[in-house]
Amino acid sequence: MLWVFLRLRLGSSSHQVVDLPTPGSSEISMWRTPFAWQIAVFMGLQSLLFYTVASFLPSIWVSQGLSAIKAGQMGSVFQFMAPFSILIITWLINRGRPIQALTVVAASLNVIGILGVSYFSTDLAWLWSGLMGIGCSAIFTLCMMLFSLRTYTTNQSSELSGMAQFVGYLIAFFGPLGTGWLHEATGNWDLPLFIMLILMIINVVIAWMVSRPVMVDGRPA
Repeated sequence: MLWVFLRLRLGSSSHQVVDLPTPGSSEISMWRTPFAWQIAVFMGLQSLLFYTVASFLPSIWVSQGLSAIKAGQMGSVFQFMAPFSILIITWLINRGRPIQALTVVAASLNVIGILGVSYFSTDLAWLWSGLMGIGCSAIFTLCMMLFSLRTYTTNQSSELSGMAQFVGYLIAFFGPLGTGWLHEATGNWDLPLFIMLILMIINVVIAWMVSRPVMVDGRPA
């Protein structure tokens, strides 16, 4: 409804944006570029965690001893962190905070959250749930920014976005599916949570790689 209102109010533009030649703006195949694959896996592991937690967090907390009502509230805490996280990360970047530090911190929050859910006190269930909500939303926002910040033209940005999101959501598809299957096979959440923890630790390393000040072709940003 908002887009319809803006369309009627502002009209449309018949011109197309023309990318001016810049150093490094020659044709780049995103499917053959290491950076594109790194950011695709980075986004994929974040999405894998997000959809898995969104699907199973209340059930996990019930298995940890929380009541169904309290566990459901923890699911809400996880979801409601998104708008706050997006606003905060955007504000920090606009104030010139280093993207690499913010990206690594965001990925680390997911590690802490999984650790808390798996091994720490349920008295702080709101904290562990909230940290994962902040981490997931911040990483998603940073990925959207990196699509533009690490490419030379709008065409490259859209190509990187399409490639990374295709691969990323393909990875994410196996999160709820694999987690649910492992839970059914083992009868508990221990193994699924341990695997998720390992994946999030790996994602911290990938976070450092994708947030380096380099362009999609490896040139310094």
